[in-house]
Amino acid sequence: MNEEYWERGEDGKSNLKGAKLNRKTGHFELEFDEKELQAKMQTASVCPVEVIMIYKIDESGNETKFFPNY
Repeated sequence: MNEEYWERGEDGKSNLKGAKLNRKTGHFELEFDEKELQAKMQTASVCPVEVIMIYKIDESGNETKFFPNY
């Protein structure tokens, strides 16, 4: 677990530091810029339960799934 971005919750699950709950989707979300992308992708790629998803949001607010790309 990359402790710079994640912390272990009391339930034993990892929580993304600084993430906010999107009540519409029920997912925790965190916006970050391009310079943080590689570190976030590395963490997502080794997630043992494959629950980390990265989306690109354009200037209009449209989301495109960026990782994983399946």
